[in-house]
Amino acid sequence: MARQNLLHAWTWIRKIAWGRTFEAIAIEKMMQESKATIKSCGFFIDPCNERYGASPDGLGPAAILLEVKTRAENSDGPLIALKSYPQYFVQCQLQMKCTNAMFVILQSYHPETGRSHSFLIKRNHVLLSVIQDVVDAMICNNKILVWPHQEQKEYRLLGEKLIGVIPNFESLKTLRTLIKTLCRDIPRVNFIK
Repeated sequence: MARQNLLHAWTWIRKIAWGRTFEAIAIEKMMQESKATIKSCGFFIDPCNERYGASPDGLGPAAILLEVKTRAENSDGPLIALKSYPQYFVQCQLQMKCTNAMFVILQSYHPETGRSHSFLIKRNHVLLSVIQDVVDAMICNNKILVWPHQEQKEYRLLGEKLIGVIPNFESLKTLRTLIKTLCRDIPRVNFIK
């Protein structure tokens, strides 16, 4: 078991190192394609809730954030859609919350071919509020006693499952499904050459 855990940890370290190796190249490619200056921006703590922090990969014009996702070794190419990667969507939402930004460009970079695809993610205030309520309840090991999110049918259904319980994987199936649905509609960005 210890050997398996060590192997798993080593695999993650290699993936992180792979991504870090090509991040600067990906950002340079983004600046060439978009003809925009992208600056590094450091770590941000959510001004409304210090439990949350984010470190976007870059800050572009009009306070648009950049998040780079380097594709794994031997993958086919850059992502063509985000529907299978809802975790990237949630990460970008939390980055916008912590930085008070309204948009993130998520760049999927494929080092072996030097190609990238970019996606424009808009801040979803209601989803962020739902995620924060759920995560705060989980962190504090508290039952959800009040559910103010009645904006859409999916949020009402989620509330029905969560009232009176501490959120867990099973009770969040409705939320996971909603996030996957939101990911289907994220547009690709094509820069004018």
